[in-house]
Amino acid sequence: MGNQELTFHGLTIAVCSHVVQLLSIGFILSMNVFYIEYIDYFKDSATKTSLVNSIGIGTTFLIGSGTGLAYGPSVVIIGRYFHKYHTLVNGIASAGSSIGVMVLPPLYQVLIDKYGWKGAMLIIAAMNMHIVVCGCLMRAPEDRLQDLSPCEQPASVSSPDCEATADDIETSKFIDTGEVHIPNSEEASEVKILDKKTASSDESIGKKPSVHKHKMLSNFLSGSGIKLFRSHPFLLLMWFTNFISAVAYLAASVYMVAKVVSVGVTRLQASFLFTIIGICSLVGKIIHGSMVDCGKFPPLLMFSSHLFLAGISLMLVSIGGSFPVFAVLFVVFGYSIGVYFPVVPICLTKRLGVQNLATALGWVFLAVGLGDILGPPLAGWLFDISSNYNYCFIMAGTLDILAAVTVLLYYGFDRYRTKRQTS
Repeated sequence: MGNQELTFHGLTIAVCSHVVQLLSIGFILSMNVFYIEYIDYFKDSATKTSLVNSIGIGTTFLIGSGTGLAYGPSVVIIGRYFHKYHTLVNGIASAGSSIGVMVLPPLYQVLIDKYGWKGAMLIIAAMNMHIVVCGCLMRAPEDRLQDLSPCEQPASVSSPDCEATADDIETSKFIDTGEVHIPNSEEASEVKILDKKTASSDESIGKKPSVHKHKMLSNFLSGSGIKLFRSHPFLLLMWFTNFISAVAYLAASVYMVAKVVSVGVTRLQASFLFTIIGICSLVGKIIHGSMVDCGKFPPLLMFSSHLFLAGISLMLVSIGGSFPVFAVLFVVFGYSIGVYFPVVPICLTKRLGVQNLATALGWVFLAVGLGDILGPPLAGWLFDISSNYNYCFIMAGTLDILAAVTVLLYYGFDRYRTKRQTS
């Protein structure tokens, strides 16, 4: 590790990121134990009831609202502080979500049994307020400003491509120092001159609306990161595969308890299946960092192979009939997701560079959000027309396998193209 990575603040960032992911992603995934409670309380179809969880989880990734505002920065900031051991520290930080899935579902079930689902929800909300404390401690390191994109940098070091007005600069000074600067008479006269120049430039812009619109469109495309899809087709691959794997993951996790309970397992036992998933995904997240850092296992190949394992295990859930069988299947599933999901930012960093990680990750989160919203209602619709949860898991497993094969084909073609270019 570099000097910056060994500082107390750098280690604090890693711990805070771990806690944020525990309380954010661990929280929203553990909320799936409430599905049966919603079914009993609202007495509606599986399709409609599943929307309660799918919308809550999907919007976290889709629009950066709620816990999404905490989770996204907790992933990106690891890349700002840790370069040499980025994969390892990213795995440790993302292990927070695994610990959350490991600990929270049984706790939620105990709270539901004792206080009802409404009382349990109030207690859970109070627990999640601890995210605020972690968020207050997160700040990008000073010596990594060169890794930021132009519009992410402070006004003093930003490039000419990202213009900032005097009001923007004063606002940033107020945010950083709490001081308000009142211009003197000389400065005020300078501001007037600038205003006249701005007015004249506005008139010239009015004469050339097409040029102005073209510039606005160009700025929008650059700021939103849409151009990354053209310059880096790899981002489109990650968008598609994360979308369908998100459909599969949430479709399976929302109906997991319902499926297991339908064959005679108690609700408390069923909630412990999430604990099994959490433990095994934690192992996967710790192991994957060491495997990638040693340089012998390409991250993209790890992503594909473990997506395939997850798909096979989900398909086999449809024929499970006892708690031990389900436990074994979810051991495999938990380990697989513990490897393939944390590898995503590593793959993006290696292919697109750390300067594009935040934007690329934002697009991937959009794909995950859409998949999370679509997955449970789609699986619920299959249950409503068949009265059988098995089809939900067959669909989920098939989608994971499709994603794995797509990535594997890309990986093989990319290696073939590289060999031809070097030969």
